[in-house]
Amino acid sequence: MLFNIKLVGGARKRSKYTGRIKAEGWVEVINGPYRKKFRNHFVDSALFALGYILGSNWTASVASAVYAPLNPQTMYVGSDTSTKTAATMTALAAPIGSAPGTAPNSVSTSIVTQTGQSSFTLSAVWNASTVTGSLGEMALYGTALTAALTGSQGSQSTSQVMLSRLSAADGDFSAFAINSAYALQINWTITFTFS
Repeated sequence: MLFNIKLVGGARKRSKYTGRIKAEGWVEVINGPYRKKFRNHFVDSALFALGYILGSNWTASVASAVYAPLNPQTMYVGSDTSTKTAATMTALAAPIGSAPGTAPNSVSTSIVTQTGQSSFTLSAVWNASTVTGSLGEMALYGTALTAALTGSQGSQSTSQVMLSRLSAADGDFSAFAINSAYALQINWTITFTFS
């Protein structure tokens, strides 16, 4: 995903970063001896939320809780191996457990910033035997804006939406049987880079 923008640092001075902002994601899956890394696919919910963030105009004087405009929060896994990822997808095709899927036992986040780059990683862990069967799809979920904000208001959406999905059907990875003797860990990293 590329954003063609120009960043100008003042009326006469051009910023060091002129050109494009590149957004990409990487997903690392660990299940006992199985350890692989794959490239991510964003879906419409993530792209639209970024646009709504840029188009919003609101104040922070909200008495109730204010929800982050784009907040990856959890992941779910599924068994489907035939449904390719479409930009309009909103859920896994065949989640493991009741929809939207079996929640991980623990979730943690980390943010790393350096000049010209910012990365966000969400790590989810399902303890041994929490999810079983074949893993053919996985998705990143979180809260996201569903419309631009104006005035003094909180997020337009407080429910979770699917932001990104990987699948065996897309050729992102080969479906594999989850080894229930080990925990299943997924580290989902989204990186924004000036290019």
